Amino acid sequence: MVFIQYYFALGEPQDRALQRVQDTTRFFLSCRKILDGCDLLPAIGIVAGGTVDEYEYMNLMAEAVANMSSATEIPHNMITPMLGFDWASAWARSRAPLCPRCAAPHEEFDATTWLCSELEVFETCAECDTTALIGDWDLERSSFARTNCCVALRDWPSLPQVAAEVHAHALQLIGCRARYLHGGL
Repeated sequence: MVFIQYYFALGEPQDRALQRVQDTTRFFLSCRKILDGCDLLPAIGIVAGGTVDEYEYMNLMAEAVANMSSATEIPHNMITPMLGFDWASAWARSRAPLCPRCAAPHEEFDATTWLCSELEVFETCAECDTTALIGDWDLERSSFARTNCCVALRDWPSLPQVAAEVHAHALQLIGCRARYLHGGL
């Protein structure tokens, strides 16, 4: 099973999105695993502050800029910067977005409406009648989220579980309306 984590922002202007994705990518490249004595075992933590491989950074960013006009689909690198029109998905582990007020699942959510719109769409909860931008709903395991400002991690340990400080800092770096979405294939 492939585990994917997306750190993304909603509503970022394209010029700021580029800088935020660059900063977040550089931050993740500086991270290293804390191991429990054996390189074959899963990491017991992740810490930032290591040396960034500038060649790898330049290659990742060049690929992101070259792919700005098309969706990434399944991230293929351990760190995948995503710019322009793109989307995040929990894939096989997805569930409906949860209402920001009552946490009821939005079973009628139609991701194609957001996919086809230039603007973030409003959705209304069937349980409590709360209406809010879809990005304000709980998207943590959503089937779809549209973004122009994202960095995806493939097969990293779950950062909220093993590296809360790294997780929080990545959300700060990625943008003002930062979101986290995870899932697997």
